Parts: sequence; structure tokens; C-alpha cells
Amino acid sequence: MTIETFAAKESTRLSAHITLGRSMGKQILASANEWVLFDTGKGANGWRSLKLKLRGRGKIPKRNWWIGFNGERFARNHDLGVLARHNPDVLAWVLAAVKNFENGG
Repeated sequence: MTIETFAAKESTRLSAHITLGRSMGKQILASANEWVLFDTGKGANGWRSLKLKLRGRGKIPKRNWWIGFNGERFARNHDLGVLARHNPDVLAWVLAAVKNFENGG
């Protein structure tokens, strides 16, 4: 399965979940190799809620991460710490993707 096919299926699954669970929008911000980054909408005080999903098998102990970003920095939470410890290059990719999205790219 290609990353595009996976992202489309995940987007459909998330759409059903979000429709039932919350009224936030969702959008695929970026995808690379086995990673897909979703924007699930802006929250309180300008914080953007992001979902990062690992599709394939990896050495990381998680497959889904929830990350907050306010335009300047990430919110400190457990998921961010796990991602930074186990795969800092992916975290750098997430930052670049979010900044590109916020700048209209």
C-alpha cells in the first residue's frame, strides 16, 4: 500500500471519528515514507492540534502521537518527549511541515 493510499484511508477513518467525536476539521499536512501528519484543527489560545501516525513497523514504542503547536513552539507532553527521544529527525520534519503549512505552503 502506498503512503497516498494509506493517507486517504486514514483520512476517511479520521473523518468518521471526528464527525462522531468532535467538530474539528482535519487535513493531511504532510507525508513521508511511513509517516503521516494530520492537522485536526486549532484549539484554545491559538494552539494547533496535530496527529502524527506511523504506518509501518518501527523501533518506536508508539504508532500515534498527539502534538500541540502554537506557531512558535510545541506543547510539552508525553508524546513529544517519546518522539524526541526515539526519533528526533521525525520531530524536525514535523516542525518544518507545520511551519510550511502556517506560512501558506
